Amino acid sequence: MEASEDEGGRGEVKAESPTSPSALNGSVEMELEATASIADGPGFWKHGLLAPYVPSGKEDIKEALQWVKTHCKGINEKTKLFDLGSGDGRVVIEAAQKGFYSVGIELDGKLVEYAKQQAKVKGVADRVTFLKQDFLGVLESRNEEMGIVVVYLLSAALRKIDTKLDALWKNGQIIISFGWPLAYSYWAERVKLKGKNFFIYAK
Repeated sequence: MEASEDEGGRGEVKAESPTSPSALNGSVEMELEATASIADGPGFWKHGLLAPYVPSGKEDIKEALQWVKTHCKGINEKTKLFDLGSGDGRVVIEAAQKGFYSVGIELDGKLVEYAKQQAKVKGVADRVTFLKQDFLGVLESRNEEMGIVVVYLLSAALRKIDTKLDALWKNGQIIISFGWPLAYSYWAERVKLKGKNFFIYAK
């Protein structure tokens, strides 16, 4: 599948063959469940993936986004949230439901297509963009657009992008890390909220 962005800023993925939303959701959901079920297996982590598909907990997502919306200065309806490795789109969709314009970056074309269908089902397709791209490139090319950056990455990936995240934080942008804290010790004093399974870094 090939991704492109149209004039309105919406990410589009051209499917190799037409697939109905219901059939797509059913088949992809089965694959997602199977993938998530083996995510803790020893073999899963041997493929060099920086952001393997392991979905964030829905309650964690809601709590983190609500805290940011309530407590962080400068947050409004124009704030863009970028999810780097957006998986099935749950963070992006929840953020859109809370009023943010949200962008999901994901390499797996099936996950991108599934997320776009879910956004339509949830009624937020006009407030989300899903792009089939490498998030490392997006961090370089679109960093100034990022009001909030969401990551759920392995420690190797967090170290790889640490200097870029550090620059975002210094510029006043907000970082939400699910699963693990950011890689280096100096991030500890920047934590504004430590949830059960997430960390929020903001000035």
